[in-house]
Amino acid sequence: MQKEVEPGAGEIYGDLVAEIICGRSRESSYKPEVDLSLSITQQRHPRSLSDLSPVELDQLQSVIGKSGLADFMADEENNLEIANGVDADGVTVYRLYGWNYGAGFLFPSTGNKLAACGTQHDIEHCYREQRDLFVAMDAALRSAGHGFKQPLSFCWWDDDCWVDLDEQRTAD
Repeated sequence: MQKEVEPGAGEIYGDLVAEIICGRSRESSYKPEVDLSLSITQQRHPRSLSDLSPVELDQLQSVIGKSGLADFMADEENNLEIANGVDADGVTVYRLYGWNYGAGFLFPSTGNKLAACGTQHDIEHCYREQRDLFVAMDAALRSAGHGFKQPLSFCWWDDDCWVDLDEQRTAD
């Protein structure tokens, strides 16, 4: 008989945070201007640089740095995850990275200019044009079966956050 493996502290913590994020109300008057219809696919846990595509290597180096990336990936505590955000035609349009304790980075499918990032499980609102992307990423992460475990909140529903961004832009 196979012995049941007890979940670790990181897994228990992640499950609790995921419950909180999923339990938040998404009530909002906002209607997306563009329907991105994203799905999360090809989730995996790379453990070495050789497990990365050239694009993934470039993107991770841009947020973690070139030196130390191999050690970062090999450290089980970091629990790096990568997944693709694909459109309705199955074309990869985003790459999602996450690791323990709520770090999340979203890049376009190519290049290393961030589309969104955050820590402590909350992806930051930086500019108004992100909102439709946040709607699509929230829906994709809430759908079943993709395997991406790092709980990340793409909070599109809090109208006040987005109004504040518009006001800050006007003030600048």
